[in-house]
Amino acid sequence: MEHASVAGPFDHWPLQRGFNRFYGFMQGETDQFYPELTYDNHPIDPPYRPEEGYHVTEDFIDKSIQFIRDHKSIRPDQPFFNKLSW
Repeated sequence: MEHASVAGPFDHWPLQRGFNRFYGFMQGETDQFYPELTYDNHPIDPPYRPEEGYHVTEDFIDKSIQFIRDHKSIRPDQPFFNKLSW
């Protein structure tokens, strides 16, 4: 089986496996302060630096809240699933 990474194959990424949104990391582990993040299918930098108070757990919580608010405003009659694991 091929590995899912930033280099691909993209058919193993969350958006190609039934999820509408994804915010997290593709590898099995990452740095809590300098993570290699993926937003939907795009690699991104963390929104700010650890020196400014960044930590990946708070970032994941903030993004989850944003996803819930977005979903509620766009499709309030549809079910919502959010997996947030540590």
